[in-house]
Amino acid sequence: MVKVMRCPAVRPRALLLRLARFVRFALGVVAIAPAVAASEVPISAFLDQPQVGLVSIAPSGEHIAVTLRSDGKSRFRVMTYPAWEEKYDLFLGERRNVCQVWWIHDEFVLVSLGRKLSRLDANACTGELRSIDLQTGKIRILPAGGVIDTLPDDDEHVLVSGAVGRFGLANRLNVYTGHIQRMAQSANPGGWFRTNSEGDVVFTIGQTAERQREVHHREKRERWRLVASYPFGGQGWRPAWPGPRPDTFLTWDDRGDLSTVGLGLYDVASGEHKMIIRHPKADVSAFMADFNGRPYAVVFDHHFPAVQYLDRKHLSDHRGLSRGETRFHRP
Repeated sequence: MVKVMRCPAVRPRALLLRLARFVRFALGVVAIAPAVAASEVPISAFLDQPQVGLVSIAPSGEHIAVTLRSDGKSRFRVMTYPAWEEKYDLFLGERRNVCQVWWIHDEFVLVSLGRKLSRLDANACTGELRSIDLQTGKIRILPAGGVIDTLPDDDEHVLVSGAVGRFGLANRLNVYTGHIQRMAQSANPGGWFRTNSEGDVVFTIGQTAERQREVHHREKRERWRLVASYPFGGQGWRPAWPGPRPDTFLTWDDRGDLSTVGLGLYDVASGEHKMIIRHPKADVSAFMADFNGRPYAVVFDHHFPAVQYLDRKHLSDHRGLSRGETRFHRP
């Protein structure tokens, strides 16, 4: 079932502060469980799938996408903000769900689908891609693949992974037509890719027949050049995100005396690689990035998630939200 409604003119507000209210009353799907004593917590509290899953805010702040699950069935819904009016609703049934959401622009989204695993009450992402025009409700089936880069400066294309034989591919995918163009092939079997801040494929990481993990770099579309090699499972580094300056890259780095993965910085021109942040007991487990693909924080999970900000502007915004302020720094 697909339902499309016209979106009224709205203005962005302090979205994150009101997101909890949105989940409570706008969706109408969160059931209130009967109260039980602390010693009688039902096993379903740990095994049942959440009724509200992904929540994604459009770049303008005027739309919010959310995945829902009720009575064992999934749906994907887009609401306007702050009016909380339904703009789009897609029923997915019992065996399908939306795994990831990327905003191409405020009226157009790209989603990755998942399917329920046989004999298990769990879902797995399949790499199936769909584009959805929120104005018309039209859904387009796209070639499957993992999204490498959403190319924020390009409203028509994203970079997705593919394969030819045992080697990885980076393809430019038109989200409106489904047309793909090969942009890079990995230097090693099973290779994957990283892009720079302009969306150019500049790194590939793969494994040799001798179980050596290799990192290759290139400028634009030149030939790959080996910049790092280490035994698979051994200590080494791999590129993660574009760095704060041109030709620099943030990296995952587990070299040295400690056993944890830290945040490093690699300079392409000089070949210099230095450690920036390293926790003595916990790995850098994830990056946080803005709509332009710029990382602003890293996450450590030492008993509980802890966020280390890399960008003072984002830290200021976070503190402002905690105080109820509504002003934001714009990129």
